[in-house]
Amino acid sequence: MVQVSGQGEVYAFFLGTGLVRADDGGEDWPLVSNAFDGAYILHFAVAKTDSRRLYAITVNPETRAQAVLMSEDGGASWTSLAAD
Repeated sequence: MVQVSGQGEVYAFFLGTGLVRADDGGEDWPLVSNAFDGAYILHFAVAKTDSRRLYAITVNPETRAQAVLMSEDGGASWTSLAAD
């Protein structure tokens, strides 16, 4: 899963690593977050007006629990918007 923000930042989710971001053309990919409690990101979006506002839909493969998450600080912390 890869998403590019309107400002050119590239986000990618890697299983076993977490969410990473490159804002230097891909030279460095620092870890943004791995706070998904074993869940995988299925869908990911960056707000058009604020590249620090992120949205993710996750699923835990063991429990099958799904969640809609939002971050307002570039992925450092996440808030659950909805879950089943």
